[in-house]
Amino acid sequence: GALYDQRRVDRATGALRRLPWLKDVLEPTIEQDARTGRFMLHYTVEESRSTSVEGGVGLVPGIDGSYNWVGRFCFQSDNLAGSGRGASFKWERPDVESSDLAILYREPWLLGQQFDGAIGIAFKQRVGYMEAGVSASVGYRPASDSQVTIDVERQSLRPDSIGARSFRQGTWSLGWKVILDRLDHPRFPRTGWAADAAVKWDRVRADDRTFNRGRYKVHSEFYVPSGRRSVVSLSANGSGIAQRGVVGPNALVRVGGSQTIRGYMEEHFLAEHAFWVNLSWMRDLGRGSRAYVFGDSGLLRVPESGWMGAAGYGLGLIVQTRTGLMAVEYGLAKEDA
Repeated sequence: GALYDQRRVDRATGALRRLPWLKDVLEPTIEQDARTGRFMLHYTVEESRSTSVEGGVGLVPGIDGSYNWVGRFCFQSDNLAGSGRGASFKWERPDVESSDLAILYREPWLLGQQFDGAIGIAFKQRVGYMEAGVSASVGYRPASDSQVTIDVERQSLRPDSIGARSFRQGTWSLGWKVILDRLDHPRFPRTGWAADAAVKWDRVRADDRTFNRGRYKVHSEFYVPSGRRSVVSLSANGSGIAQRGVVGPNALVRVGGSQTIRGYMEEHFLAEHAFWVNLSWMRDLGRGSRAYVFGDSGLLRVPESGWMGAAGYGLGLIVQTRTGLMAVEYGLAKEDA
């Protein structure tokens, strides 16, 4: 056996508590095997519902007075059949003329080492063009709270029935990403911080030219308790693109909606560079539920308009149900005030 090291035990306990499919991990106890006399650490864990299914359908009014439907369906599992493997299927129709489809599979502990791999396919349809891509990535964990990932992606962009021929492109992408996670819980953190940074290099081949393109994305989040049952969270984000000449709409940063600046419709802005912060005050309601208020603000560089500001605010509720987490948010943009 190995000598007891409390620091290694604390790191192992923290790594277990960050696993998304474990709801609770109690402090370890030291037990002695009656046959061999050897001492071992014993962890008592409670598994969470690692599979989630969510969906929704909505109606939006058309110009002619009729209604069109939009919707979203997402299946995600972080622990298929108790193996630690992950898979996700996501279909979304954010507006009448757009749709997304993404399928991803993740394999942990490649070759019995601290590597994990993932493969995925994605399809996007927007006004004027359709985009299809396949990706593969390999990640390495030098420590329980950090990961380095390298990914390769191939994308093909073609015009739809109303698109211009100039939209036809083929792209090879190579990127890397670094993640640091010091949060005390993967879903309901009360203290700690996390950060990640990613850069990607694209080699784009169009009908009339071949050019390079660079992309970046950074994210950080901090959690500080403000009482026995309250938490303040702050996240800072940035994303952008560097390319000579005119940037096509497929490469622009999509801002707006629940993942960026709340209060706006999904993909309300198409920007070359976007920086925004999200501030929330959360109140724990017990049994894995939280109520919160939020305020988001950002600075965007939009083609042909230059730099502009955006802000939104609102409130939300996260409830733990028998089938998983349910989240509801209501937000308003500054233009709605």
